[in-house]
Amino acid sequence: MEQLTQEFIERHCRDRRSGYPVVFDKNYGLDVVVPNHPEYKVEPPSRYVATIHISTFRGVSMGAVHYYGRIEATAPEITCIGSRGQKCVCGGYICEEWKNMSAEEKKFVGDRYEIELIRPLTQNEIDEEPDRWYGYNAGDSTNGFYSKEEIFSLAKKIVEYRFPGWEIELDDWCD
Repeated sequence: MEQLTQEFIERHCRDRRSGYPVVFDKNYGLDVVVPNHPEYKVEPPSRYVATIHISTFRGVSMGAVHYYGRIEATAPEITCIGSRGQKCVCGGYICEEWKNMSAEEKKFVGDRYEIELIRPLTQNEIDEEPDRWYGYNAGDSTNGFYSKEEIFSLAKKIVEYRFPGWEIELDDWCD
């Protein structure tokens, strides 16, 4: 596999939201403040975990030959102190001030980071299955991989590059 560079990452990742950084710092998003609500705090997740999800339609859909991969990583959480003094993680509607904050201000807080794995299509693949790849050109992106091992190897390298220090877990839906 070629050297991990920003160009490689961009060729093999389709980020769920625009504006994801190439490398996620563990402090990313912790400076977000909910206006007029000091009771809401943005805190690190309880664990920094990047989960590699592998799925397929093999055995379910006739002719399906591919596996698919994505990475989900934990993000900062919005917390508050509950009525009995317990720490609570908040989600959904929090308050009007949060609702009215721009998407840019709050886009990476209280959710998870999601990245779909993709790869460039080769001319050999197009030549071997012209009907399947009709309209595609060599170098176009596809999210279909031929093996779970190929996905796991790629995903592990991407996690280590983009999420340094996060734990890595595997969720293989194909077993």
